[in-house]
Amino acid sequence: MKFPVIIEAFPETLAGEKGQNADVVLLGPQIAYMLPEIQRLLPNKPVEVIDSLLYGKVDGLGVLKAAVAAIKKAAAN
Repeated sequence: MKFPVIIEAFPETLAGEKGQNADVVLLGPQIAYMLPEIQRLLPNKPVEVIDSLLYGKVDGLGVLKAAVAAIKKAAAN
């Protein structure tokens, strides 16, 4: 199945503003400590931390698969 994706990166200081328009918000492992704060800013959005192994290997496809899984999980709840 193919579908269009738009991937954008922003500093964590813009999470509340930019995250409103996102289907999923992914945090880099280096700011995993901010997960609870970002989840509070975006209570109706799936917010996840990118797996550090995927991040380290620059595995874009793996990260995309994780993002799609997070969106599906949020839609099921």
